[in-house]
Amino acid sequence: MAKALARVQGRAAVPLRTLAVRKSGGIALVPLETVAYIQGAGDYAELVLRDGRTELSEKSLERLEALLPPDFVRIHRSYLISWRDVACLWSLEGSRTAVELKDGTRLPVGRSRVKALKALLDAGE
Repeated sequence: MAKALARVQGRAAVPLRTLAVRKSGGIALVPLETVAYIQGAGDYAELVLRDGRTELSEKSLERLEALLPPDFVRIHRSYLISWRDVACLWSLEGSRTAVELKDGTRLPVGRSRVKALKALLDAGE
């Protein structure tokens, strides 16, 4: 056990490039660059792909948030996005905010996450 732990701790952190999803007949690897955004689906997460397809991950949004590279950020209790895909931020009625992705998709931004998202977008420009 100690040897295994030492091996894992000694490994260089390798950036995650794919997510594994169960399919009938096995496991499929979904490249992160094909993921438009990730939406919570109860205890699972739905990967919405750029081509319009969806894949169901057995991991929760919380677990994925911990695993994904830092360019994936939580914008709402139900959504994870790559901040690099943001086209603009919209201020809506009633102090609500939405994010528009480069593909035209609009997603809500939680009130507690607006300030951090704006700072991240300003720093990334």
